Parts: sequence; C-alpha cells; structure tokens
Amino acid sequence: MPVALRIASFVPSFPELSETFILRQIAGLIERGHDVRVFTHGEARRGPVQELVARHDLLSRVRVLGDATAASPQERHGRAAPGAFLRMLRPRHARAAGGWGALARTLGALRGEGPFDVVHCHYGPMGLRYGIAAQLCKAPLAVSFYGYDASRYPRERGGAVYEPLFAQAPIVTSLSAHMDARLCALGCAPERIRRVPLSVEPAGGDESSGRVSRDDGVVRLLTVARLVEKKGHAHALRAIARVSEEIPGLRYVVIGDGPLRADLEALAATLGVADRVHFHSAATSDAVQRAMEDADLFVLPSVTASDGDEEGTPTVLLEAAYRRLPVLATRHAGIPEIVEDGESGVLVAERDDADLADGLRAMVRARERWPAMGEAGRRLVIDRGHLMTDVAARLETLYGEMLATGTT
Repeated sequence: MPVALRIASFVPSFPELSETFILRQIAGLIERGHDVRVFTHGEARRGPVQELVARHDLLSRVRVLGDATAASPQERHGRAAPGAFLRMLRPRHARAAGGWGALARTLGALRGEGPFDVVHCHYGPMGLRYGIAAQLCKAPLAVSFYGYDASRYPRERGGAVYEPLFAQAPIVTSLSAHMDARLCALGCAPERIRRVPLSVEPAGGDESSGRVSRDDGVVRLLTVARLVEKKGHAHALRAIARVSEEIPGLRYVVIGDGPLRADLEALAATLGVADRVHFHSAATSDAVQRAMEDADLFVLPSVTASDGDEEGTPTVLLEAAYRRLPVLATRHAGIPEIVEDGESGVLVAERDDADLADGLRAMVRARERWPAMGEAGRRLVIDRGHLMTDVAARLETLYGEMLATGTT
C-alpha cells in the first residue's frame, strides 16, 4: 500500500510485557510508514521498557483516556465532536464506553489526534467499548480477538454480547481455526473473519546458526507466562515431581508474575521440587530471549480455566519455536495449529499430569532429536507468516481491503 495511513489503535493498556503481540503489530506498521496512535483506558503496569517501545518512541504516541465523569458529552465536551454526531449518541454508547465522561474523553481525544483512516480495536470488549470511535472518524473498524474475549467474556456476558460489534466491523481477526469456529458460534459472519497470526520479532545476528549442544547432565526447562490458571504451571510442577527421581538433572525456570505465585511456590515445596524450580518476575523480550537461549526445552501446559478462559495461540510458543526450542504443550485451543506434534514438539492432553510427565520423559530421552525439532519449529514460524514484518504487511492488506470497499 503506497499511501501512509493514520491508524487509531485501541488497547486495554499499553505497553504490557505480556502483550508483545500488540506491541509488535504497532511497531511493524510504523516501520512500514504508517502513523499509529494508541488509545488506552488504563496506563500499563510499571516495569521494564521494551526495546521496541524505546526504538519507536511509542510512549509519545499513547493517549490515556481515563474514566472522567460528566453528566453528558454535550455538557462537558460539547466541542469534541460535530453536533450531528453528538445527537446520535444513546445511553448504550455511554454504557459501552464506561460512562458519559469516558465517552466524552474518547471523542475529545479522537478529535484532537485525528483524522484517522482506520480504527483498530484489540480485543472484543475494546471493540464494544470504542467501536463508536470509528463512526466519529467515519473510518472502517477492525477488531482483533486473542483468547479470553472469545471464551470467558461471552460466557460471562451472554452469547449475544458481540452482536452489535459483528454488525459494525467489516473485518474481525482471528488466530486459529478453533477461534474461527468460536466467533462464528457467537454470531460473526464467516466472510468477515480474517486470519492474522501473532508475531515474533526477527532476530539479529547470524540467524543461520543452531543452538549450542551441551552434555552436562542438566535438562533446563523454561516456562514464560503469567501465573494464572490457564497457563497450567501447577500441572508442570506435578509432572516434574513425577519424573524427578529418574531425571535428577532436571531444572525448571519460570518467568512471569501473577496472582498464583505464592500458591505455586508452596506447591513446589509440597511436591519436594522447590530446589529444582526457580521463579522470576516478568521480563522484557530481550531478557526472555536470553532465557530461551539458555534453555533446552520449553513447557506450556495450557488448560481451559475454571472460569472458561482459554488461550488463543500463545505468542511465547512461537517465540520459543523461532529460537529453535523444542516445545512441550497441550492440545488446547489453537496450540495444535502452531506446534506440530512429533515434529516441532510434543502435545499432551490438558490437565493430565501423567500424560505431561510421559511427554517430558519422551522428550528428555530423545535429546538427539532436539536440533531437528528446533529447526522444524523455526521453519513453521517463518513459513506461516509469523514474523513481525509479515504480520504488519497482512494488516496493511486488510486495512486496504476495508478502505477499497468503503465499509465504515
């Protein structure tokens, strides 16, 4: 697309260490010459600054909308939008945006930063909340789904929750065939669904080199994930306990923060594997890359959480595969579409500690296959368009499709 676009991206908070996939989409579009502005209703939790954020000075592009209160947008921000547009606003628009004040802040920010060619809402609930922005901008709306928004959220709010959004958005992006089916069941027309994969950032240096082979008797396992139920950390700990005597050199590093940390540390102690398990706080992409370079196997035993929350296609599995790490994961959500069982890794049943332990044993015993599995994973990531540059080009094509058809 030769013409540079002005894109309004709505995200829950930015930049989040656990949402590098959104960061990479935005950075990739900027690198292709587009002007992206980020609107969020909450500041990101403080933490290390990602290199991509600094490289593109992304914080200067962020507008925090907040939740200011006001009786009505007409009263507090009467000049924020054209009178004809304000007259079409209804209480449902205010409810979706979090109140009249929050809606007024949104309209005012858009008028101050606009005009925009495309409005892109990341996560279904953000589309419900800020889809009105596309109408104000007279721009087409794209909405991207990533996991909980296609599983837990409609379970909590009702299966018809997205009907107004699906009627408005000409393009709804999905991560997998599993998610396609979920979105269709929720009422999205199949012809509106487009596949936009999650991305990894191309590595610098010599990308042709493989991993360093070690024979020191230690097997280094790594998990990088938020400490929440759906990531399956507890199952990993129980599987490690099952094989600890027969694989004495097993070491497990867990990187991530979350509400279950104390519970998981206590479980490791109860299982007698606390000396093998090391918990570390959430880290930047560079720190995660270094951890992956030091690991032998990557483990992510994802499950459907008790509240219905599911994965999409976990970015970290793509990152591990790209860095030639064999993967041990579960047959959950879209994971079988990014991990080839027996080729780039091993897939086991959800919530089955014995099966997970068997998978771990099999992978440790097949050490000689690790290089081939690593290469298979890297090829999958590249061949299926998961590089940041490829995903940005895919988004650019979809934006052009919406603009060409005049769908707003």
